[in-house]
Amino acid sequence: MIKQGILRYFMKSIDELTAFYVDAFTEGKGDLVKQSELIGNTLYQSVQKGLLVWLAAIIIAALVFSSSTWILFFILASAAVIGWLVNDQYKQAKQAFNERCYAEIFPKLVQFVDGNLHYAPARVVSQHVFTDAKLIPLPFNAYSGQDYLSGEYDGVHFEASTVTVKHQNESSNPLIKCLAQDKELFSGVLIRAEFELASKGQVVILPKNKPDFDPEYLGAKCYSRLERCPVKFAEFERSFVVLASDSMLAKSLLSERFMLRILSLQQKFGNNVYITVADGHVTIAVNGLHIFDRSRNIYFDNFYADDVMSWYGDLMRVFTVFYDLGLTSRAS
Repeated sequence: MIKQGILRYFMKSIDELTAFYVDAFTEGKGDLVKQSELIGNTLYQSVQKGLLVWLAAIIIAALVFSSSTWILFFILASAAVIGWLVNDQYKQAKQAFNERCYAEIFPKLVQFVDGNLHYAPARVVSQHVFTDAKLIPLPFNAYSGQDYLSGEYDGVHFEASTVTVKHQNESSNPLIKCLAQDKELFSGVLIRAEFELASKGQVVILPKNKPDFDPEYLGAKCYSRLERCPVKFAEFERSFVVLASDSMLAKSLLSERFMLRILSLQQKFGNNVYITVADGHVTIAVNGLHIFDRSRNIYFDNFYADDVMSWYGDLMRVFTVFYDLGLTSRAS
């Protein structure tokens, strides 16, 4: 009940969202609808051209081949190729339309949430932030991301983005490179925010109940200067591993109240929460959480109302991390 009350306190009301939808998108909707109609016309024209090419292929097959089996095979093969090309062209047109909509909608939505926020769609939190936080011990060679946010939100100075971390196969053998799949190690939100900690040092909190969690990971080189610190809280100890440069530092940080806050994040996001506190900052990684869901297809005319609400919900789920962890003035 308390958490629901907090959510109601800082989230926009339905009336505010409705007003935003009308003000921000109704005026420009006609142009986007014209673009979507243009995509439909492009598909129609592509199908027409494809049918003409297919008819030509049938005529050529009848003239070249004497066997009906070969003629049938040629007709079916040409139909499959033409169908694939038409479908691929249609997908590219839809994706280009989606990207344009994202480029127009997301910045407005971020400013609607808070005018102090800065948004850069193609930027990502620096790789060194992820590496220095020691969130995963496994080596990676591919780091990418998007939807970068920065600024101050309810008194919290932060930067955040969606991040994808992979170990890509780098074999020069094309067969091995084709068969060996890249391993995705992390795909979610990375947040770095200001955090008051009296002593200098580092405390790393890792989820213990991951299916691929291996205690031997704790012996990795990146953890060589950290020691494992037990905590006197059975529920927290079952769910997380605590590593620290100084056991007294970990003890001073991990009050029962702070551990309960971390457990509340676990209840919300599962065993996907990673936290590092060091040098006046807290780095929070939530695997599986994204600032905006870009997989949503917004080609059709009726996408605005529902999808804008959903994107707003995506964005606010990121900011609930600040509240759940007690970083904001309202949560303290």
